[in-house]
Amino acid sequence: MKYLILVAFSLFYSLQVFASGNSSSERREELLAYVKKAPKTFSLDALAKYLSHATTNEMEKAEIIFLWLHENIAYDTKSFQKGVYQKQDALTTLKNGKAVCGGYANLYKALGDRMGVKVQIISGYAKGYGYYPRKRFNRTNHAWNIIEIEGKRMAIDPTWGAGYVRKKSGKLKYFKKLDYYWFDTKPSEFVFSHLPKKDTRDQLLESTVSLAEFQELPWVRKSFFKNRIANSDKILKDFKGGVRNSFPTVYDLPIEFAVIKAPLEMKRGGKYLFQFYTIEGEKVGIIRNGNFDYILSKPAGSNIMRFVFTPQKRGKYRFGVKNPETKNGYYAPFMEYIVK
Repeated sequence: MKYLILVAFSLFYSLQVFASGNSSSERREELLAYVKKAPKTFSLDALAKYLSHATTNEMEKAEIIFLWLHENIAYDTKSFQKGVYQKQDALTTLKNGKAVCGGYANLYKALGDRMGVKVQIISGYAKGYGYYPRKRFNRTNHAWNIIEIEGKRMAIDPTWGAGYVRKKSGKLKYFKKLDYYWFDTKPSEFVFSHLPKKDTRDQLLESTVSLAEFQELPWVRKSFFKNRIANSDKILKDFKGGVRNSFPTVYDLPIEFAVIKAPLEMKRGGKYLFQFYTIEGEKVGIIRNGNFDYILSKPAGSNIMRFVFTPQKRGKYRFGVKNPETKNGYYAPFMEYIVK
């Protein structure tokens, strides 16, 4: 007998789920609004002076550069596909308004230097577009930054924070989307996708990761950590101790939705507690090998879905969410398990 229990739950967790970052969301909106009014200039000094004017401390200076790059620099998909790149120095990037990772990192540093923020450029390996699990890295393929504020070093990826690339209609396209996850990312999460080539101290970890270990680390999307499904410090510790776990694939959604509780893996016949927070998602579907097993409706008067699920058969289980604006009964996937 299939085991499924739906329980209504309170809304108290919602603020904790979405609270994060260094500045308040209101302050970030103020900084972003200021960035959008920035005059067009090919002078690094003039731009740095303008951006500095709106800030009150070093952290805000670091953030406003991050915001300006998101707003004004587009990823150069044509150069990326051809493998032939224009100059990636700061001034060329400023003038052209487009770059690959090197241009983002160089321009971030150039502005940081002029605004009194300590910035490093880091070259290394990254599990970005085109990556597949256990891929071997023969050369570096990415660049990002480390900043230091009040003695604390923080990892920042201004390229990934500005947007993403995806194939659409057979062509690689750039989509501008601000992603603050890549500003001051927790080091034990950052290392799952970024590994500096030279100095292990730039991993910002007490127990560093080798290239061989980096290649064997489970590939987890940022949404896995953003939803706090598991603690990255514990995963790393277990991994270095020889434990090899499988993890669910977790996807971003275009609506306000968060995973509050979910298992790291599911086995046939086990009982697993799930808990989701949603405002717009009215229904969640559990789909096994392309066929619906269950459809769960959000309880009246609550934004929490909480239930226990027991997979009875082997296969691929995909969890999808449907909001009122979704057409043709499509359930946008947000989590996927392989049950053996």
